Amino acid sequence: MRETIFDPVFVKYGAQLNTSEKRGIFLLGSLTKLLLNIQYSTRGAQPFLSQLMGLKMDERNVQGLLSKVINKLLEYNSFDLGKAKLAEAISQYFMESPERWHLSVDELNYYFVCGMNLYKEINVVLYGKEEEVTSSDDQ
Repeated sequence: MRETIFDPVFVKYGAQLNTSEKRGIFLLGSLTKLLLNIQYSTRGAQPFLSQLMGLKMDERNVQGLLSKVINKLLEYNSFDLGKAKLAEAISQYFMESPERWHLSVDELNYYFVCGMNLYKEINVVLYGKEEEVTSSDDQ
């Protein structure tokens, strides 16, 4: 796997994040959480949650989510350099992964939710701080 700026996080959780697809899914969870935080801070709601299918996404749903998250960030004028780097890393990991991921729906969503829950660690890598915007966690 190629080296990225997120390697310190992957070293910390290396036993779990040991394949390209797991790393990509994890990072996509973090990018999605950043979007949800932006929605909450601007609208007081997180309508994008409906795109997550009750966190029962399959491989195809997860792969399709990247373009939806980027599009929504662009709509909010929030697709900055940090999020672009994150999207680039996700794309690289997805492209390096095998054609079929061989992960169950539960496993896919596990790595995705871990990325959502640990997004502050990714935020530190991107922006040097835990929070970029006010999040629903702080409300």
